Amino acid sequence: LGCSDCHQASFAGQEDVPRLAGQVPAYTVLQLQAFQAGERTHGTGENAASGLALDADAMQNLAHFFAGLR
Repeated sequence: LGCSDCHQASFAGQEDVPRLAGQVPAYTVLQLQAFQAGERTHGTGENAASGLALDADAMQNLAHFFAGLR
């Protein structure tokens, strides 16, 4: 996925890049859906997640993975 390129290997975020670790899964899924639909971009205008080929189950799994990190 490449999320760690900006969000760091621990997914703790940095400066203006938000933390993914420990996020509420429902929130993460909503954000992934918005990125995938092109409704949200990164602060730089980059939409790294728009091309993600994640189905609903994969989004749920990823969101729960992030939620389990501290």
